[in-house]
Amino acid sequence: MSGTSPTDTVPHGPRPGADRRRRELLGSALWAAAALAWTIAMLVPWFRAGALSHLSPIEAGGALRTGVASIPVGAGFVVLLLPLASWVLLALAPARGRLVLAWRLLLWLASTVVGLGLVVLGSSVSAATYGWGAGLVVLACLLGGAALCCSTLVRREQAEA
Repeated sequence: MSGTSPTDTVPHGPRPGADRRRRELLGSALWAAAALAWTIAMLVPWFRAGALSHLSPIEAGGALRTGVASIPVGAGFVVLLLPLASWVLLALAPARGRLVLAWRLLLWLASTVVGLGLVVLGSSVSAATYGWGAGLVVLACLLGGAALCCSTLVRREQAEA
């Protein structure tokens, strides 16, 4: 008997949803990496020389709240929102859904604007000698952007399916 069985018509490659699942996992890993980069950036100095070079952003926030530098006092309070945002992003890393994606996007955009703004403000007080912390801020922004791209690709595939 030379008939074909139903299993002969199924391709032997990966399942159709496997590629989407890999992108979801990659997106979650990128969100977690971005959140970790933000968290570590809050604990190390952002500049190698200048007035704030020996302080981490959290320590610098305390100094800024006392009016030690010529930076607005409100910047000292804003810097405290960055670790909070990074912890929420880290907690949301394994989660899925449109609401989660919206929160990730808002937190990432706010962290990017605030973090890069603080780097620019800090460079006006400190010399333009960026340290590990400022590099981690840029890395966190880029990782968040890459994670957002993965999330958007997965959403687009789900909408087409």
